[in-house]
Amino acid sequence: MQRIPVYGIQEWTSLFRHDLLGIESGMVECLNDDRVGRALDALFDSDRGSI
Repeated sequence: MQRIPVYGIQEWTSLFRHDLLGIESGMVECLNDDRVGRALDALFDSDRGSI
């Protein structure tokens, strides 16, 4: 596994309706590779069978 930054998160989310992603329109600027990485780490550590 490599740690490679995820670029273009804001541009990618602009392609979708924000309510489908669970974010408000004004929150798009808050999305970045660090935040998405932390969310993916939390998902990995969670009990995925109960999701």
